[in-house]
Amino acid sequence: MITSTLFFMCFLILPKWAQVKCEIQCGVPEPVQNPLIVRGQSTLPGQWPWHAAIYHRDGTTEEYKCGGTLISNWFVLTAGHCVTTENGNVLATEVVFIKLGVHDLKKLRKSSTQQHNIIGIFKEPRYDAETLAHDIALLRLGSKAEYDNYVRPACLYREDNLVGQFGTVIGYGLTEQNVLAMVLRKAVLPVINYLQCLESDREFFGQVLADEVLCAGYTNGTTACNGDSGGGLFFKKHGAWYLGGIVSRSRVRDDNTRFCQIDGYTIYTKLSNYYQWIRKTMRSMAEGGGTVAPFVELTEDITTTAIAHGRVVVCYISSWATYRSGVGSFNLDHFDPKLCTHVVHAYAGLDAESNTIKSLDRWQDLKDNFGLGGYEKLVGMRSAYPHLKVLISMGGWNEGSVEYSNLAANPQRRRVFAENALGFIRRYGFDGLDLDWEYPTQRGGKPHDRENFVHLVKELSQRFKKNKLLLTSSFEAKQYLIDAAYDIKNLSRYLDLLHVKCYDYRGIWNKKVGFNAPLRGDGVHNVEFTIDHLISLGAPTNKMVLGLPFYGRTFMVDSIQAKIGDPSETAFSGPHTKVDGYIGYNEICNELKAKSNLWNVSWDAEASEAIATMQDGAKTKVIVFDSTRSMANKVRYAMRKNLRGVMAFSIDTDDFNGICNPEEKPFADFGTRLQTPAPVQGKYKLLRTILDAIAVVDDEMNR
Repeated sequence: MITSTLFFMCFLILPKWAQVKCEIQCGVPEPVQNPLIVRGQSTLPGQWPWHAAIYHRDGTTEEYKCGGTLISNWFVLTAGHCVTTENGNVLATEVVFIKLGVHDLKKLRKSSTQQHNIIGIFKEPRYDAETLAHDIALLRLGSKAEYDNYVRPACLYREDNLVGQFGTVIGYGLTEQNVLAMVLRKAVLPVINYLQCLESDREFFGQVLADEVLCAGYTNGTTACNGDSGGGLFFKKHGAWYLGGIVSRSRVRDDNTRFCQIDGYTIYTKLSNYYQWIRKTMRSMAEGGGTVAPFVELTEDITTTAIAHGRVVVCYISSWATYRSGVGSFNLDHFDPKLCTHVVHAYAGLDAESNTIKSLDRWQDLKDNFGLGGYEKLVGMRSAYPHLKVLISMGGWNEGSVEYSNLAANPQRRRVFAENALGFIRRYGFDGLDLDWEYPTQRGGKPHDRENFVHLVKELSQRFKKNKLLLTSSFEAKQYLIDAAYDIKNLSRYLDLLHVKCYDYRGIWNKKVGFNAPLRGDGVHNVEFTIDHLISLGAPTNKMVLGLPFYGRTFMVDSIQAKIGDPSETAFSGPHTKVDGYIGYNEICNELKAKSNLWNVSWDAEASEAIATMQDGAKTKVIVFDSTRSMANKVRYAMRKNLRGVMAFSIDTDDFNGICNPEEKPFADFGTRLQTPAPVQGKYKLLRTILDAIAVVDDEMNR
């Protein structure tokens, strides 16, 4: 027997539904629940969507027992002792069930929680109930887990190189006051080498250390203890979270509190040693026939870099980008769904006669009359990338404002449109609708547009929520437009996400050189002011998405030198986008590569934007743009403000062909204490820098 080894969890005095029994060997009195994360941090709903809550049934009662990790639509990994008796026998499947999407054990949300029975429990054949050796089990769900914002799979870590790395352990744990926190918590812990672990407590660790386990934690009070047995220890790799260990056991305290010892390390089952067993077991279930679903490959085979961080990365695709010339032409074959959580097709339009949504390019969007079927192709990407949410955006600059104003002003038309819009979204299989009315009360709109827009959004929201569809909207960033066009507080009640277009603050229309999307500076014309202003008007940060421009603004200055603020009456266009005053990032970086000896690129620290200048006869060409460094700094700002995520407009002007040189030092403003990745090479330099920055800032905030 192992002295002081925990077999389940120690328990506090809790409501009956939350009580958890625990088995302890070698003379230790029956402990009570010992929650997982001690001195950890609270998490956000959906931030760790692969965490599973494992319950046991006992007659008419149900008790939370352990944590687990969802690794596919059909399988959950947990500790072996979570689903076996004290003698090591597997529990009856009808005793065990799982809840997914749970963030608060005390407040289960119907909209996010899924419950699944278990039809198969598979412990590792060498599992030993006395020593807890090979403490791992695979659970087969009786129904398919549906992926959404709150339920998604984790990847599996296959390499044996975790010593010295920092992992994040997830579970329901103790606060600094030794009070149970019912909300999911996290703690960042280092993996310790065996010698250091052994020297900390030879009596305990001398009996449990083996090649099949990891030792992790601190001795300063931040630990996983052994409370949420079966929960995961996760490691970030290439922007995705990988399950590297399963919480197994630790020593209990000697003070009769029956809590785990918080100044000691914890033992985790090492996933890499069991990878082949997991695959073999899953395949055997698939080959068994009967009620077993077809085999689903482990999630590392379809690793998604965008879903691990818990933030949204909304990627707009401009439908007209396919008509650009040469290497600027973008079609759906260029899209990489791994890099985004949401993709938005821009744009559809308003059919004012029928009060419905209409395609603005039927040949590109639909399959009728030998069309290309873009809608079907984009929506169909979910089959290979189930994390992806596919929306269609309605509106845009060319749609204007008048017809939207008339629609919103008429209650009967609003109701008909809401029904028809729902039908359109369901017909083509989209996950939701994005509204881009440019702009209420402006461009021929009417003063009552502000309140009528709320009525329209409410009509849509009532129908969309019933059908579990998303409803989002874009918002202009300039203060005068925000105040005139949007009832922020009431719109926020009905929208799932607020896409804040923090760009186009300045352009050739101002008749002088200015910043397109400054982080700070220039009075009220900057990102920080916009976000703070929206928050002051009632916008919830957990719905706000910071819009980032994948393009720059161009200017011509009548002198051989130029700077911000100089007069400018004319501009120039990119070779593929061909819009005066506008140039895509892919065009910028290619120009800088081709004429590196002619362009001078400087950096404005306050605006966090780059300025490129080149003499052109007696004049100077100026490009003000967001570089990879800009992206990193703005992601950092968004995460520090606890925004829901970021939005890219639009990915068809990123370096999607990978023909540009990597930029130098995208994390130059992050200091030297953080470990930062190398500059992105290859395709999607801006978008992939965003994902890198999310990972870096996440690590920074966890320190």
